[in-house]
Amino acid sequence: AFVDNFAYNAEGEEDFLVTEFFDLTEGSEAVLNFDLAKAQWNSILVDRLRVEISIDCGETFIIIYDKTGLDLSTLPNYNTTNAWAPSSADHWRNEQIDLTPYIGEVALFRFVNTNGWSNNTYIDNINLSQTLVSTEESILSDIRLFPNPAKETVSLTMNSQIAADASIVITNISGQTISYQEARGRTNLVIDVSDYMSGFYFVTITSMGVSETKKLIIQK
Repeated sequence: AFVDNFAYNAEGEEDFLVTEFFDLTEGSEAVLNFDLAKAQWNSILVDRLRVEISIDCGETFIIIYDKTGLDLSTLPNYNTTNAWAPSSADHWRNEQIDLTPYIGEVALFRFVNTNGWSNNTYIDNINLSQTLVSTEESILSDIRLFPNPAKETVSLTMNSQIAADASIVITNISGQTISYQEARGRTNLVIDVSDYMSGFYFVTITSMGVSETKKLIIQK
């Protein structure tokens, strides 16, 4: 993918490259990586590149990569002479983004170019790799939280094998227990989160001696 920021005189304009959906529910670790080649015109006219993730089908996005200036550039200095294009291997840099906090989700990504009327941006070889969980860990892979982020209620769904003896504990970011309940065979639990403050919470489901923790975002 290529953006001609050199000739693109529209400072502040944003353009998006949106990926397909990626299923992160079967892994224990995940990494998004891509190759970048980038020049910047000078210290005043600079472009920006963000990578964002959505775990709610594109309703909201979270920034997971954000660079500008020489932090973004793959050249050591500013380039002020011409429209630049990579011409050797050392003009490229591989960027890696840890996606482990989003394990258990189905994710959509977008690359966001913010024009600063600077110089050209190239990205290539976008890849997502996962470390698959073991058979024992995969017992709880069939668990879903929706919507996430949530405001009033969140639905927790699981298969009947998990639900037979599952317990559900919700803790806040400080580790304090906010809620505890047992599934008692119910494959769909609707959890009232209307009294929760905005922020991050952790939902831990334990069944058959194995635990799975999912991140829950509350947005008011």
